[in-house]
Amino acid sequence: MKTFRSAVLMFIFAFIFTSLTLAQNEGDQNVEVKGKKVDDGMVYGNDLSSDMQAIVITDLLSKPQDYEGKTVKLNGTITDVCQTMGCWLMLSDGTSEIRVTTLHKFFMPKDCAKSKAVVDGTFKVTEISEEHAKKMNEESQNPKVKTEDIKGPQKVYTLEATGVKILSE
Repeated sequence: MKTFRSAVLMFIFAFIFTSLTLAQNEGDQNVEVKGKKVDDGMVYGNDLSSDMQAIVITDLLSKPQDYEGKTVKLNGTITDVCQTMGCWLMLSDGTSEIRVTTLHKFFMPKDCAKSKAVVDGTFKVTEISEEHAKKMNEESQNPKVKTEDIKGPQKVYTLEATGVKILSE
């Protein structure tokens, strides 16, 4: 009888744990996208610095050591957005592209690809695991490579955004 009761309690615990985990993961899919209307567009996250001069993504990526850990402003066109939560985007200057992450502090509209944007954030050069690289590739609306072709750790250039302004057209 004691074994049966223990088995039932274990089943109940497993059921509750699984239900809570699924509910939490489903909640991640339905994050609230909050933007603030400004004269020339919509701001997500913090207001952008007005006194910082924008740099060109190609210049940034040609000398990453000069910008590592520094706050920068970038202009470009959004080419891709995380389709799971809106927690990252790809920003292009027409020649080079960089991943912009929100660190889940704010979220972007999933349909903002092809929009012009200005971004403030901290530039980072990091290495991510193969698993993380594959996950981000699967979240992409327009993956550049097949997920199964991603092998080993990946060196990535990232802008950890404090604010993103999608410009009005």
